[in-house]
Amino acid sequence: MVTYKGALKTIADVATADHTNAPGSDALLKVKYDTYEATSIAVGSIIQIGTKLPLGAVVFEVILGYDVLGSNSSLSVGDTEVAARYITNTATTSAGITRTNTIAGLAYTVDTTVDTAANSDRQVTVTVVDSGAITNTLAVVVFWAN
Repeated sequence: MVTYKGALKTIADVATADHTNAPGSDALLKVKYDTYEATSIAVGSIIQIGTKLPLGAVVFEVILGYDVLGSNSSLSVGDTEVAARYITNTATTSAGITRTNTIAGLAYTVDTTVDTAANSDRQVTVTVVDSGAITNTLAVVVFWAN
């Protein structure tokens, strides 16, 4: 049997000044949790979740929970730079929970490459993708470190 090492373990075993693990790769997790009670929220609407993440935060997991939101309803979770950075278009026609489902969203580092009042990766958002309007409860949990 052969033993293999993950990328972080490999770096940790031979760390030098030029070769160290990034901040957040071995840190205590922090959690943001927020809910929203939707009432006839139209397609294209954006719901901001929690306070903005700090620069350099590493987002490890996003969980979206929802009641039945409508007959043709779906949501995505991302930020104001990329609407579906963490969770792509997810049907919410029945109650459920969806976790991060994009490779780009796993261990994403908030870098504010485009940081304006209207466009920043620091603000986690939920976008209404398909529906005449959504109505009911949704909740979002964000696990991050910095």
